[in-house]
Amino acid sequence: LDVPSSVKSPMQIFATVAKDLWAKDKGIPRDRLISVAIMPCIAKKYEASRPEFSRGMNYDVDYVITTRELIKIFEDSGINLNEIEDEEIDSIMGEYTGGGIIFGRTGGVIEAATRMAVEKMTGQKLEKVEFHELRGFDGFRSCDVEVNGLKLRIGVAHGLREAAKMLDKIRSGEEFYHAIEIMACTGGCVGGGGQPKAKKRVETLKQRAEGLNNIDSSLALRVSNENPYVQAIYDKYLDYPMSHKAHELLHTKYFVRVKNPKK
Repeated sequence: LDVPSSVKSPMQIFATVAKDLWAKDKGIPRDRLISVAIMPCIAKKYEASRPEFSRGMNYDVDYVITTRELIKIFEDSGINLNEIEDEEIDSIMGEYTGGGIIFGRTGGVIEAATRMAVEKMTGQKLEKVEFHELRGFDGFRSCDVEVNGLKLRIGVAHGLREAAKMLDKIRSGEEFYHAIEIMACTGGCVGGGGQPKAKKRVETLKQRAEGLNNIDSSLALRVSNENPYVQAIYDKYLDYPMSHKAHELLHTKYFVRVKNPKK
């Protein structure tokens, strides 16, 4: 329990920023704003219900709909996205970076973090932000990253059985990592339990992951801390990363879940 980052998930951060910062700035009472998260992950339904992610009975995330459930809603409502005319999405709370997009595939979270960390640690802007060393589809992989004189060893696992292998090697001293990424689902969020089922599962997951990589490579902003919208939130509300205000709003704690409290 002392290993995971204390930062809330993107879903919870988005919701608390929307309700506690954006709504307040717009003069909208917190209980008048409804937050709906569309997620590839069934576990997000439980996460949204955690009492620490609420103000009394007003939860940061009001509803969680999986992608598969959303498709069913479209089908039941007679909505065919192929027949709907394209238009620009409303930019309410700003745009995302490539670093945010790749969170959805194995190795993506740690790659996004590495992009920012390397620049911070070396003081040099990256010419190429892709870290192909962190990419791949092996369930457990050890990755060596070397850039601008900085050497990092990073562990990546997807699927909890593979994660157990990695943690056992760390505990035994067989492996050392500066940082690790664990994703519970095969392929990462693209293989989440709430996603559409696929006959050729591995092939489909690889295609979904590559789709995220393609979106990332097409964007002008690809390093998370370069996002002007995120910078504005810190400047206006949170002061700086890891400040008291940021920790209070964007971080959480983890605890042991006891299935049978009598034992």
